[in-house]
Amino acid sequence: MIEYLTARLESAEEAITTCEEIIEHERANRKELSDDLKERNATLKALIEKERKSLQENVSQELESTLEMAVREKEQTAELYMATLNELRKTTKEIEELEQENQALQAKSEDQALHINELQQQEEN
Repeated sequence: MIEYLTARLESAEEAITTCEEIIEHERANRKELSDDLKERNATLKALIEKERKSLQENVSQELESTLEMAVREKEQTAELYMATLNELRKTTKEIEELEQENQALQAKSEDQALHINELQQQEEN
């Protein structure tokens, strides 16, 4: 019976040793997987940060470009407005001059009409 128990004890010790080796192997695998995942996470974080910066730069560039275009359009609109305003002022001044000239001619015409009427009345008398 002692031999049998000794054999069982040895068998159990071998099983324990085998289990310990399996556990150590599994720990090593998990450690390797953990290290691999940490490395991948670090790579992904770096990639995400790079993409974030790139996106931020692209958005900044697009906003700056849009702002510059809006400023140019505003300046062009202001220039066009001033040119139109100056043309309108010039036209208004010309119209005012023509109106004054017209009033002067009307006054002269009325004076001449009165003078003609006076001459006609004198001839009739």
